[in-house]
Amino acid sequence: MTMKPQVQAFFAGAALIMAHQVAGKAVRDGLFLSQFSAAALPMVMGSAALFSVAMGLLFARGMSRFGPMRMVPAAFAISGLLQWVEFGLLRMPGVVARTVTVTVIYLHLVGLGAILLSGFWSIASEVFDPRAAKRHFGRITGAGTAGGVAGGLAAERIAAFGGVDWILLVLGALHLVTWAILRRIEAPAGSPAPSEDTKLWRASREAFRQAPFLVNLAVLVFLGTVSAALLDYVFKSGAAAAYGRGPQLTRYFAIFYTGTQALTFVAQTFLTPVTLRRLGLGRTMQLHPAAVGVSAAASMVLPVLVMGPVARAFELIFRGSFLRSSYELFFTPTPSAQKRATKTFIDVACDRMGDAFGAGLLQVLLLFGPQRAAMPILGITAALAAASLWLARRMDAAYSRAIEHGLVTRAVVVEESDSEESATLGALLQTMDRSLAVASAAGGTRTGAAAPRERPAPATHDPVLVRLADLRSGSPERVRAALAADLPYEPFLAPFAIRLLAWDAASEWARAFLLRSAHRAIGQLTDALLDPEQDFAVRRRVPQILAYTSSQRAVDGLTAALADPRFEIRFHCGRALEFLHRMGDKLSFDPGALMAAVKSELSSSREIWDGRKLLDQEGSDLQYWFLDDVLRGRADKSLEHVFSLLAILLPAEPLKVAFRALHGDDRMLQGLALEFLELHLSTEVVAQMRRLVSPGVSGRAPRPAEQVVTELMTSHQSVLAKVAAAGIPVQVA
Repeated sequence: MTMKPQVQAFFAGAALIMAHQVAGKAVRDGLFLSQFSAAALPMVMGSAALFSVAMGLLFARGMSRFGPMRMVPAAFAISGLLQWVEFGLLRMPGVVARTVTVTVIYLHLVGLGAILLSGFWSIASEVFDPRAAKRHFGRITGAGTAGGVAGGLAAERIAAFGGVDWILLVLGALHLVTWAILRRIEAPAGSPAPSEDTKLWRASREAFRQAPFLVNLAVLVFLGTVSAALLDYVFKSGAAAAYGRGPQLTRYFAIFYTGTQALTFVAQTFLTPVTLRRLGLGRTMQLHPAAVGVSAAASMVLPVLVMGPVARAFELIFRGSFLRSSYELFFTPTPSAQKRATKTFIDVACDRMGDAFGAGLLQVLLLFGPQRAAMPILGITAALAAASLWLARRMDAAYSRAIEHGLVTRAVVVEESDSEESATLGALLQTMDRSLAVASAAGGTRTGAAAPRERPAPATHDPVLVRLADLRSGSPERVRAALAADLPYEPFLAPFAIRLLAWDAASEWARAFLLRSAHRAIGQLTDALLDPEQDFAVRRRVPQILAYTSSQRAVDGLTAALADPRFEIRFHCGRALEFLHRMGDKLSFDPGALMAAVKSELSSSREIWDGRKLLDQEGSDLQYWFLDDVLRGRADKSLEHVFSLLAILLPAEPLKVAFRALHGDDRMLQGLALEFLELHLSTEVVAQMRRLVSPGVSGRAPRPAEQVVTELMTSHQSVLAKVAAAGIPVQVA
């Protein structure tokens, strides 16, 4: 199934699930309060919470063992069939049978509702990468809210004309149709296979250890659910007192839940995308506890019978829009194995433990009487909201760390599944701690300046003049002798050694001499680098020598050279600056100048960007070369230069993996890479980067193989014709 049908399947699934949830809440609350008093709510809430926790742990084990693609659709099918069985039991005569069935329905809808919703979002977070999730999750949630509105209206009408019992048949049908839709969704390439030997607790502990932000998320869910349970009691006890028992109460709940769903839809459509874009995930998440705290505090001052429904409505609206949209996005960068081990635990176990704790708290408070308990309930709710608000303030930084962790972990999955890569991920993520090895003298001339003309040695016994004459002799052997490591350093020789960098036959000896004494010749090396009249071969080889000086003067000179018109000079300066940043703790780098250089590089046309090459071959010093350990020899040099500069400003390891991702074809890894970059860079910079990188990242569809072959052969024949017209003999194999 392609991406568009996948998205449409999620829209339909979300609509059906939320239609079931809203209608199910109306049936659950209406049936229970028609059969029992409001004083029984805390007990059944606690029982349902414990039942849900137990079911959630079993479901989490199944998710780890079988994966969400198999586990979740099967759970929807079982739930749908159970609803039809419950309808039959509810029609049986006898008060005892109806009492037991109503209790079972309550446990079913509370215990399995959160589990199934969590499973649905588990599938979504595995199918979509973080960027696609930001694009589609709001719309999927909106589709779910629209379905919730339809479900609430349908429940109200069915209760009015046919009775509450018949709603159960509709609920069963909704879950069975959801099963049929979800089973058609395909797992993305690279998803980890389910493991038969998965140890749930060990996997969960490891997931929480590697991604500490999940602990914060679990605590937030727990505190939010306790607050919701307290407000829910205030709301339902007031409704039971006002409407009594019977279908009227179910219709009231259906209208209430439908109204909150409609307002949630408005918030999701018009407000949530704006807040996510402008405030970020953490601050968007803060809106929920802020609304709960304010409404609970207002309920302590204003009449509870009026503010009870208002406070509960605010909690539901802000939970379904701002909290749900930001909460689910936190899971998208989490590696699949960790997600499977923890998401159900957080969604269900923590949520229902919050219900159980809230029910226990209500039982204690109700010992003082329903009237006296109202103020303490609202005061505790406001205090819990304040604690949640403080905790949510830390979630933006947590999301950034989650993106980095997910990016690196996804790279491991891709590396393990890519049998054609000859290099390991360790080569990508670790810099090699090797000593600098000076190459032996090059035999023959490659590219660069021509060898100086041979001159006879002057008749002098001054050792400095003798060495100077050797450097100017044009003889590789005499140059080698003059620059030998066992001879003392003479500052008069440095300018001549710098000039010899342009002569390939002697450049390695000149480079070795300058590396040994680079800290004494920083000024001369920097002057040569910045002098536009200096030989180009010299200027492009100076940065790698300055990289080993650990000097602020070198950093300043290399930064100034980032504006040079020659790309190869800018490229080597970027490499040298990154190396100095990695090796020198006390050096100062100018972020403004570096970012200006990045923007300047990204402003190039696609033709210039793709056509950049290096004249010199890559060296063998793996400690110096940073980004292309795995892509060595085939990396995009323009992109590599930009990433060398970004490596000074951004976290190193996830940046390396992002560089690798932009050269690959793994959609999830590319999405994580771009999401990581967008967290740290402006939208304009990332957009320019997407314009210039490979077609796979920019989203262009690959051309048919026949078209590529035709164009290739046409181009080949055109080249042969031009060569023949120029009179150059051509040998065709």
